[in-house]
Amino acid sequence: MSMDLDSTGGVVLTLVLSVSISLAILAGLKKLPVARWFAPTPSDRSNHHTPKLQLGGLALYPVSVIALILYAHKIASYEPRLLLLFSSFSIAFLLGLIDDVFNISFYIKFLSQFVISALLLLAIIGHLGLFMDTMTLTIAVCALVLVVYWINATNFMDGIDWMIVSGLLLPVLFLSIWLISKPNANTAIAFAGLATAGSLAGFAMYNKPGGTIILGDSGSLLCGTVSAGLIIAASIHLNPVSALLPFLYFFVDTGMTLWTRLCARKNIFKAHSEHAYQIAFRGGNSAYKITLSVGVTTAILCALSYKAQDLNSLIQQLVMLWVGLALAFGVRRHFIRSAE
Repeated sequence: MSMDLDSTGGVVLTLVLSVSISLAILAGLKKLPVARWFAPTPSDRSNHHTPKLQLGGLALYPVSVIALILYAHKIASYEPRLLLLFSSFSIAFLLGLIDDVFNISFYIKFLSQFVISALLLLAIIGHLGLFMDTMTLTIAVCALVLVVYWINATNFMDGIDWMIVSGLLLPVLFLSIWLISKPNANTAIAFAGLATAGSLAGFAMYNKPGGTIILGDSGSLLCGTVSAGLIIAASIHLNPVSALLPFLYFFVDTGMTLWTRLCARKNIFKAHSEHAYQIAFRGGNSAYKITLSVGVTTAILCALSYKAQDLNSLIQQLVMLWVGLALAFGVRRHFIRSAE
């Protein structure tokens, strides 16, 4: 007897299987000799003092692909949008995997991220014909740029153990279940998000502070792609404020760091270690304390997101957004001050 993926049992089963598969893959990979290929030597800007295995993406990618296959089986169709979604996930994963081993050039990564973003937008929004009028085309271009920014932002925030887990797992799980619960928003990206949340939970067991495995670019770029897809889908089927609020701390930390570096006339495309959470970590705060703060902040932001959906007025929704921004800015400021 098959279980409907939309049911509570189906959601729970998907999560349990995702956690289990992620744990099994990581347990096997870390024992292989080739795992040493994914252990970079810590640099001056690194927040890890000992080499760690960049294997997280190798667990997340298979789980996300399995989720797409199960969704295709559910709807009894391998429609073009599923193939576009699969392509965006695959390019993000492979781009990060190659960069983990060979450190490919910035220009190749940047151009590839635009391709990933374009495929993702087409997979969720639809056919190119929707972008024919000037206004819609302008919105699509802005969305493309924002998706590229978010993919990079997720990569930037993967700087200490459990950071991605504390800042992404709950928002991805929250929006995925929310979208699955709505009949008109039951999309493949929601199932991929659900599986990604489960695999992140499995990854967290090996990524705890002092652990041996990190996401690597293959994992952080894939997480950025999946979460960007959820933000787009939630903006369409819920509202933009509810879609953005769960991820607001990551937006604020990366945005303010970018602005600070621009004001200081620093190269914004050069790798650095100047995010608020990194400053707090180097200032003596433990990874446990930092990620707990981010996790609690993210939980509050998810609650604000849920509340924003009940608000009919745009002004009320924007007020909720400002409350979330105040919280995120406050946490960022606390991190910086704690290092002084």
